Amino acid sequence: ISAFMVDWVLVEARSEWPDPNNTIKESVTIETKAGLLLLDGRIVGMDANSPLTFDSLKTGLPYHFCVRHRNHLDVVTAEPIRIGSLNQYDFTTAIGNALGNLQQKMSSDGFAYLFGGDYNQDGVIQTTDYDLWQVNPAILGTYMSTDGNLDASVQTTDYDLWFLNKAKVGNAEIDF
Repeated sequence: ISAFMVDWVLVEARSEWPDPNNTIKESVTIETKAGLLLLDGRIVGMDANSPLTFDSLKTGLPYHFCVRHRNHLDVVTAEPIRIGSLNQYDFTTAIGNALGNLQQKMSSDGFAYLFGGDYNQDGVIQTTDYDLWQVNPAILGTYMSTDGNLDASVQTTDYDLWFLNKAKVGNAEIDF
């Protein structure tokens, strides 16, 4: 596995158009793939080198893609992607690349990224996530959902991440 691997994610290919009013999930998951998240934000195949590929998608048809992470708010592509021979989508260039109002935030160096702190993966960063962190707020060398900053330790910095993002609600399309 690559030394540049940060974590793994699930990427869902979706048909149908998402609800423009963000009240209910209308898209249908066609296929889900696990991918590796690299330090530079790219998602690659499980060999840590090749592109993430889907088997069930039809060339020429539009799809939305949802990226799911174990302790961040999930995101969906703002625009559909028509499948061709090689497709890429970059969530990091603008917060508007994710469907919905302010579903990502900008870093000080100009990259859009996911909101961390959704420790129970319910699509809302709220006190129930803090409650999970509070049960075991000091664990070293671990891989847990409450390790919000992904440094292999559950500690105050993970609370700090949750605190900065609390009360953030994900788009309805990220519901299961």
